[in-house]
Amino acid sequence: KQGTVSKTDKKINTRGTLGRLFRFMKPYRIRIILMVVCLVMGAVFTTQGPYTLGRAMDALVAVVVNDAGVLQGFQAFLTVLLQLGCVYLLAFLFNYSGQYIVAGVAERTMHYLRMAGKYVIMGVSYKRRADMPTDTPVIFMNRRGYRKK
Repeated sequence: KQGTVSKTDKKINTRGTLGRLFRFMKPYRIRIILMVVCLVMGAVFTTQGPYTLGRAMDALVAVVVNDAGVLQGFQAFLTVLLQLGCVYLLAFLFNYSGQYIVAGVAERTMHYLRMAGKYVIMGVSYKRRADMPTDTPVIFMNRRGYRKK
């Protein structure tokens, strides 16, 4: 039957798994905070874009040609158009930088997880390499993959 859990199924320890994952990601706290700030600012500017576009459309409709053939209100339209370009450019930059930071943190975290697992599979002791951050957690495991106390 679907939805039933047999006694042989292993219970998933989500809290413990997330705790171990966050310990691996601890060296990247500043980057994660910066990523959250970038993505929030990107969302703010992305939602500001349609509002500014509406203002640009209103300014375009307000442009008129007077009796002398001179455009009136065109300067206001260009100002709003410049603001629109800046809003979309900032939205792009914040979203891109946030995604770039996320990719870097994920890549480095997975690299350290793989390296820790590689040493367990090879049966050699885990040694800190010179290029690893000093605050990366060190895992001590025996050949079977259990933590040594």
